[in-house]
Amino acid sequence: MASCNADGFTLDALSSTTQSSTAPISSLASNLINTLNVQPQIRSGDDMTLGTVPTQNVGGMKEVWGSPEVQQQQGGMSLASPASRQQGGQGIVRNPQMESQALITQNALQMSTLNSLKSSHAHRSELIEKEHAEFKLKQSQKLNSNLELEKEWNDLDSKLGGVTMEELSKAWAEAEDSRDNEVREFGVEQPRSYNFVNTFSSLDTNIDYFALGVQEFDLGNLKPAIQNFEAAIKIDNTLSAAWSYLGRSHAESDSDTSAIICFENGCLHDCYDLDLLLSLSVSYVNEGDDIRSSRSLKGWVKNNPDYAGIQESDNVKEMLENCLKIRETPELLQALGVLYNTSREWDKAVSVLSRAAEINPGYEVFNKLGATLANAGRSGEALEYYKKALQIKPRYGRCWLNLAISHSNLRDYEEASRCYLQVISLNEDAVHCWGYLRLSLTCLERWDLLEKAGRHDLESFRDEFDFV
Repeated sequence: MASCNADGFTLDALSSTTQSSTAPISSLASNLINTLNVQPQIRSGDDMTLGTVPTQNVGGMKEVWGSPEVQQQQGGMSLASPASRQQGGQGIVRNPQMESQALITQNALQMSTLNSLKSSHAHRSELIEKEHAEFKLKQSQKLNSNLELEKEWNDLDSKLGGVTMEELSKAWAEAEDSRDNEVREFGVEQPRSYNFVNTFSSLDTNIDYFALGVQEFDLGNLKPAIQNFEAAIKIDNTLSAAWSYLGRSHAESDSDTSAIICFENGCLHDCYDLDLLLSLSVSYVNEGDDIRSSRSLKGWVKNNPDYAGIQESDNVKEMLENCLKIRETPELLQALGVLYNTSREWDKAVSVLSRAAEINPGYEVFNKLGATLANAGRSGEALEYYKKALQIKPRYGRCWLNLAISHSNLRDYEEASRCYLQVISLNEDAVHCWGYLRLSLTCLERWDLLEKAGRHDLESFRDEFDFV
């Protein structure tokens, strides 16, 4: 039977010779040497000689499938060692030098891998030590914080004389009931739900929307001011200052209904905010609710530290007039001016508001004084104070509207139309002003402009009137 050695050639000729020939040993040795010098023939594809073994080049050495042979070719001759031996009927040619070189290479690779593992382990150990140190630091900080809280609690407990949590909860509930009663006493029942003008998909809690709103409000940019105040309230609806400024923004946009809702919500969270209570009373007056306006003014007096010793009375006017004997402040004078407006005591209202404007001239007090004069039938005098207010705050929409109404009362429909257009330019939501504008244009007999007013086409009026 034919057999195949590791070099890929047959040994049939050799087997036949050893079995039948009587040739001398030297002849057999010569045949064996010739046989070993035969080079294997490797063909490609299906034409490969039977018994040959495919090879794969690895690093300049030939690795034979199925055996550990390493053979080096030089000058087309086999450099097989004389120490070649037969094992299991297959010839395995060994080269100690090449095997030694292979072992050195293998050891070098193993050492490189080991060094890489050591480096990775050292880096991982360093990270673990760092994380452990950070964890210990956080735990230490947490422990210190807990110790501080425990100390504060013990101090509070000693001050309270051992008051229990149940007693504290009861006292807190009573305080809240007292606050709610005061809120109702000031004319604020359960506040109505506020309809937000803007929608927010997400808000950044790191941004101070309230501060941004105040900046826009001071510049007279009411639309972005409202947006920022609403954002601040979305984040914290207990922020009474944001409710107060949001209400003022709506009031200056000539929307007292929305302003009242904002002021009432602000009072729900802080019924001791004096500016908020005074603003609420003004909006109640503008909406014709004199009773609630008086209640708000009463709350303003009760919570004002300047008049802590004033005797409480159901007669709010009497309370305010008694406060005037104790200390005259521009805020008290404005409160009295609002109250005199509700009782239609125009001369008294003009007197106290004029005094307030002397002490602390501001755009709001000038507007109140102008409106009081106009309500008293003195529209000509009112123009002066409206213009003073607009010099301080040119984008004061409510004052522009009041100015337009005074010009209409004086039958100056040309100037009234310009002022109405200015209001609309500042606040596109002031759609009611388009109706006022059509009345003025009708009085001017400007029939050519009525259609434009009906379309609410603001830009088409710029060639006819001077407004910004």
